[in-house]
Formats: sequence, structure tokens, C-alpha cells
Amino acid sequence: MTFVSAAITSNLRSRNPPAEPVVGGPTLPSLSTVSYNTKYGPNEEADFDELVDFTVSHGGEKAWMYQDFDAAVPKLLEYDMGTAHDLSTMSYNGISAQVCSYSTQRFRGMDWKSDGMSIFFVGYNDVKLSQIDVGTAYDMDWSASPTPDATFDLSNEYGTSDCLGLQMWQDGSAFLVTGDTEVVSRYTMSTPWDITTASLHSQGTLAESSNLFDCIMSDDGTRVWALSVSGEHVRQYTLSTPYDLSTESYDSISMALNGAATYSNPLSLFVPADGAKVLYVGWYGTTAATTLVEQYTWT
Repeated sequence: MTFVSAAITSNLRSRNPPAEPVVGGPTLPSLSTVSYNTKYGPNEEADFDELVDFTVSHGGEKAWMYQDFDAAVPKLLEYDMGTAHDLSTMSYNGISAQVCSYSTQRFRGMDWKSDGMSIFFVGYNDVKLSQIDVGTAYDMDWSASPTPDATFDLSNEYGTSDCLGLQMWQDGSAFLVTGDTEVVSRYTMSTPWDITTASLHSQGTLAESSNLFDCIMSDDGTRVWALSVSGEHVRQYTLSTPYDLSTESYDSISMALNGAATYSNPLSLFVPADGAKVLYVGWYGTTAATTLVEQYTWT
């Protein structure tokens, strides 16, 4: 794979000012109304492999794939969407940046701040939430393996477990962390977007979602979608008390993923908070022939 530094390619970027979000999270309908729409991959381009997480800018014009398992260069790759939130119009723009040192720190889930001025990662081996600030919205202008601008320790809740999924509330008030023991935690920030002011709000164990990798909570705090690697399904939960994960219950509603018959290891779940009725599911692959992002929609 070809590594292109963010510094070298910074002059190639074109950035539109991100739209301001009006909500913290997405609206999630019943999974029974969601259906497969389109995909990106396999074999779209050589660098599209080893996907650990996938996220999209507010407004749906940019997307990023995080590769972790390349021991030499764990990195973030940037893509353009010709039509907002339409994977069939997505293409790699040649921009990539190293985000950590594989030997000392490995990230998993990621999400951007609503204005594109910070990106957040949960640590696979250091059990922290890390924040990297940028000078221009959605511009990966950092040096290789940057020192995080801020961190928040997650070890009280996850100990030596792996933190795998992340959802940042787009008004800066909270974030959701998914762990590999089927435990999902919601944290609130007393100062918006200041992760050093975070504290645990609630936790739940989604026992039906074996080998849990990622979760999304709805804006009204009453619904959670959970991505289970085992069985390759997304499952739906209801919170009887909004935002309180300890009140979760399984709705006995699940959605089998379109790629399940051919691919393995769906690791990434993302629903934008900009009103788009889109669900993205990223599949890890060791080559470009086995890596996939799927798009699901509803009306």
C-alpha cells in the first residue's frame, strides 16, 4: 500500500464549511424498515483493505476508513462522495495520515467533532479516549503518530478489556463507548467537547449481541442499534428510561447483513446525525478483495 502523508497532500484538499448539527444523535427507525441499498468495494482500489472503522463527515461529503492491522503504518484514508451520503459515488482522493504507533498505541472506533476541528479515537490497548485537534475542518494536518491533545481514561469501566466502538454526541454533551464484553457505556461531559470533564452516566450489557463491536444510540435516547460480529447481525434495543443504558431490553428485532454470505467480520456501524436516513456497515478484510462498506437506507 502507498502511504501519502497529510503534510504533502494538504495543498490538494478542498474543504466546505461543515453544516452545524441541530441534534446530538441520529433518528433511528425500527430496523424492520431498513434495507440494503449499495456498497463500496470489494476491489475498488488497492488501499481499501483492513478496515477497522468507517465514518462520514457531517453533511456526507467526506468519508474516512481507519486501517489498524497494518503493523508498519496504522492510518486513516480519506474519500470523497460526489453525492452526499451515496457510497456509489465515493472515491479515494489519495490523502492518508498515520494516527498512532502500532507498537505502543492502537486505536479502534473513531468519530469527528461536529465542526470537523477534532477527531476522537478509542484505544484498543491503552483503554482511553484520545482527541486529536486540527487547524482546518476535517484536515488531517498532524504529524505521524501525533501526541493526543487530550485523553480520558476508560479503564475504570473496561479494565483490560478492549474498547472497540465510539459515538460522539454531535452537540458535544456525551459519547458512547462499546467494549468487547458486550458492555456499552454512555459518558456525559460537563463542558461540551471537553473530554477531560467526562463522567460515566450509565452502562448496559447487550448479552444478545455476542462479540459486540459497535453501537449507535438515537437522538431521543430510547433506541440502540448494536453490531454483532457473531452471526453478522445488527440488533435493536429499547431504553425504558431515555439515555439510561441500564434500562435496555432487546426488542427481538434484528437485521441480517447483506454481505454475510460472502464476507466476514463486520466491525463498524455509523449513522450520521445530520438527518440523512443512512446506515453504514464496514467489513474488515485482509485484502481489497475482502473489504467492504455497505449502505442501508429507510424512508
